[in-house]
Amino acid sequence: VAVLPFEDESAEPGPPYVGFALADAVATRLAAAPGLLVRPPRTLRSAAEAPADPVEAGRRLVAGHVLTGRFVPSDGGYLVTWTLLSTASDAVVAGEATALEAADLVTAQERLGEAVFAALQASGALPIEARPRLRPAGALAGLPPGLEEDYLAARARLDGQARRSSPTADLQAARRAFEALLEAAPDAAAAHAGLGVALVRLVRLGAEGEAAVLEAYRHLDRALQLDPAHIEARVYRAYPLMWQGETTRARGDIQYLLRTVDDDAEVFVGAGVALQLDGCLEAALRALGTALRLNPAIGPRVYVLRARCRMFRGDPDGARSELDRGLALEPGHTLLRAADAAWRLRAGDAARALEGLEAVRADDPELRAALPALAVARLRTGDEAGARALLTDSLFGSAVADCEQAYRVATVYAALGEPGPALHWLRKAVYLGNHDAPWFAANPAWAPVREHPEIRQTLGEVAATHAELRKRWARAAPDLVG
Repeated sequence: VAVLPFEDESAEPGPPYVGFALADAVATRLAAAPGLLVRPPRTLRSAAEAPADPVEAGRRLVAGHVLTGRFVPSDGGYLVTWTLLSTASDAVVAGEATALEAADLVTAQERLGEAVFAALQASGALPIEARPRLRPAGALAGLPPGLEEDYLAARARLDGQARRSSPTADLQAARRAFEALLEAAPDAAAAHAGLGVALVRLVRLGAEGEAAVLEAYRHLDRALQLDPAHIEARVYRAYPLMWQGETTRARGDIQYLLRTVDDDAEVFVGAGVALQLDGCLEAALRALGTALRLNPAIGPRVYVLRARCRMFRGDPDGARSELDRGLALEPGHTLLRAADAAWRLRAGDAARALEGLEAVRADDPELRAALPALAVARLRTGDEAGARALLTDSLFGSAVADCEQAYRVATVYAALGEPGPALHWLRKAVYLGNHDAPWFAANPAWAPVREHPEIRQTLGEVAATHAELRKRWARAAPDLVG
């Protein structure tokens, strides 16, 4: 469904952003519906010579339906009329007139989004599922009794990788185990979800590329078709959605879970990652803190993420404290060790950072997420040739799949003083979902190229969206975003 900007029909129309804001609230609320792909109003705003006919606009946006609206401001809020049209038949399939009592635009947005969502859900005009009774991972739905032990063994590999040492070899073993399970039980939702989670984590560690993104989405989506209540599958499906450019839908999945689940640690880890990528670092820390309270066993993974947030917001002492807590629990954890070395690199101890990152590489050669920091460490210690030697096709293959890895590669080129490739990978990172404007502006490694005109323009564009992203999170998760 494409949601078009609402039209102001008052005698003296006000600023055009009001119509966009109301339509955007509707799009954001609809995006939380599982299985519904939403084209937000800004999609049309950026299109050249947008057609006046709303149905034609919907067809141009490859939408099966288009939602339009009109409004008139009133003393107590807004009078809004909205209509849902079929782009195939030009027919009106749903619509309603709503009087919104609201003292401000933000309240009106929230109430309008809920009103339209409820009306469309009741009408059946769009595939808006009834809210499932969500449940955590571990449910053995669809598994024949003889395979339950095999599933639990694969699950132990998957969980142990995240909680303890974090080598990619454990993830590859879990991947193979889930693939074997699916050969024996192709409709086992739990096995589809486990395989999807393993693939997403491999991409985030830099061990896999675009093919794994598509495969992860296929398995996680299949898990949700078989078991719509599977929390972990919905959390992890947000990653491949984001990596394929569907950032609005990815956020919608996480925000939907935040509204409906308050006792699952993975939901809050996913929220913490999404909030950090949108530059809402304080809110990310709150989400990750909640995840840690719900499941202290995932401490090593959470401490890495919390240290990253604190470093990005200019709090190296806080980041050091997070890393020390994690390393006290698991001193051999490769992600913690890599994060510790990256902290030392930013603190100016390039020699010790280099030593730590080389050791991590020796212990886990597939952990390509650590290679960009190693390249910068080599550069800082005078080994430019060694830094460039790490810029291989395998590293680029991981960077085209993951927004954080793309930004790391961009940072290597920035440190090398090469604005062209730095700009290319920066834009790739933004497209794949990394909008962490505060860190983009503060990262000292970008000093050699920051004044390049196109890089300045791109950083400015990301910064311009930061306030709007924060507003959306504040509406969706007010307990996290103040």
